[in-house]
Amino acid sequence: MKLRELLKDLCEKHCLGKVAAFVYVIEFQKRGLPHAHILLILSQDSKLHSAEDYDAIVSAEIPDPNVHPLAYETVILSMMHGLCGVLNPSAPCMKDATVALSRPDSASELRSPVKEPVDEIKMYLDTRYISSSEAIWRIFHYRMHGRSPSVQRLAIHLPEKQLI
Repeated sequence: MKLRELLKDLCEKHCLGKVAAFVYVIEFQKRGLPHAHILLILSQDSKLHSAEDYDAIVSAEIPDPNVHPLAYETVILSMMHGLCGVLNPSAPCMKDATVALSRPDSASELRSPVKEPVDEIKMYLDTRYISSSEAIWRIFHYRMHGRSPSVQRLAIHLPEKQLI
């Protein structure tokens, strides 16, 4: 599995430095595609301290098509968002000839009071969606989260400090 290999590269091969601890969780997008959120805690001697340290490992560039053709094709086809609006009515963000993913026009729209009560629990339950991919992960009991080192709460009884 790709996640295991990625964790092995990060935690055992120390690709980004020596990892003292990590936490990850698997989530699924509406189309059923899984992705992982990973938090790494680096050991003191591997922590990054300057902008140059970050620049050495973080890159936000389109791969060179001659050197990395597969990476280039993947980025261009699935990670780039082109023009939208009247310039490109068939863009993924378009719905009914308008941009569906719009932001409030002013700060007052963000602060405007809600006129009717909102049942947040009902909204969550009504929009909860489990794709076939997520269902298979859950049926076969695949790990959806992990951490290392393991954390366990230990009860400590101090004199005159017991909870009742």
